[in-house]
Amino acid sequence: PEKRKERILSVTNPSLVICNDVNIFHHNQITANELVTQSMSQDYENAKYTHCSLDDIAYVIHTSGTTGEPKGVQVTHGQLLNTVIGASKFIKLNSTDIFASWSSFSFDIFYLELLLPLLSGSELNLITNEELFSPGIIISLLERVSCIHAVPGLMHQLIDNSLTHGFK
Repeated sequence: PEKRKERILSVTNPSLVICNDVNIFHHNQITANELVTQSMSQDYENAKYTHCSLDDIAYVIHTSGTTGEPKGVQVTHGQLLNTVIGASKFIKLNSTDIFASWSSFSFDIFYLELLLPLLSGSELNLITNEELFSPGIIISLLERVSCIHAVPGLMHQLIDNSLTHGFK
């Protein structure tokens, strides 16, 4: 909701907002596609890298919790690493696997879905909302992947759609 976004932006006063469409906020902003395009054009051989520690903040997720008021929860690189290592003990991926991810980059589970396959040497297939909600497209995409991560409701919807469209 707009009011929640405005509240988060007023409290955090970010230096940059990564969003799907520009001109939706009154802040310095860049679309996710532009960010990827810019990063792909960087001269990495001459880049200066900044060291970060496990205690440095990796990202901040905003949750309303029980109060209904958005509040930022800081997640450190160490916490993110522990999550990925913990998940890797249960989700065994290797270089032959193809992992499908459809979570929004603004949802914290995205970072697990991004890092787990890449750190395991697996291929990562980023699925758009358009692909996810188009039964014919998502079924053909899922035929090529070996691992997905989804909440039960979405998993049931995928199964129902695939049975309806003849995929078993």
